[in-house]
Amino acid sequence: MRPPFALWTALAVSVAISACQTTQSVQTKPASTAMPPIEERRAVAGEQYVFLDKKGRERIGSITSVTDKFVEGASKRADQDLFCEWKIKRNTFAPTSEWKNCGGSSGTQTSKRLGDSIFPLQVGSTESWEYSGTNSNGDSWSSTRNCEVLGTASLTVPAGTFDTYQVRCDDRWWIRDWFVRADGVTVVSTRTRKAGSQDRNTKRELVSYTEVSS
Repeated sequence: MRPPFALWTALAVSVAISACQTTQSVQTKPASTAMPPIEERRAVAGEQYVFLDKKGRERIGSITSVTDKFVEGASKRADQDLFCEWKIKRNTFAPTSEWKNCGGSSGTQTSKRLGDSIFPLQVGSTESWEYSGTNSNGDSWSSTRNCEVLGTASLTVPAGTFDTYQVRCDDRWWIRDWFVRADGVTVVSTRTRKAGSQDRNTKRELVSYTEVSS
């Protein structure tokens, strides 16, 4: 059994930690000011993002559809034509519901939040997701994703310097981190494999974000 190809959505980082291994390093400083709680962000169809991956290649993405429960989008490397298409519950940190042509895989997952929501984001907030899925390779899996707002940090990316909340989600196979600025936009995200092939690790740094009025 292999773990799912979990997507970074909307898009999508970690400081060094000790677990089964050390996660990818992100250079941070203390936040410049105290951050207020961040409410769940309402994505809008037509929003566009540009990120740099861990090899410095541009990846472009957009939100294609938004309903009361789900957000759908597509992303690709700037030098390629094939889009990875994905669907996720409105919550940024939920397991991906569907994906197509993403890293050579397509699949679906079902998930259920256990207990309260992590929103509004503030230090110490938590949430957990129970999920299971299958993919086009014939693999199946199930696990629980536990998420927590670890703290605040200031970091610099191509889009600028931002104070952020760091949200870490941990499951059977992966450690994921999101650094989220005050308007709810993810500035950096990473995914680090706990064991096995490290070439599946990912990192995204925000280059630009184009907002659309709701």
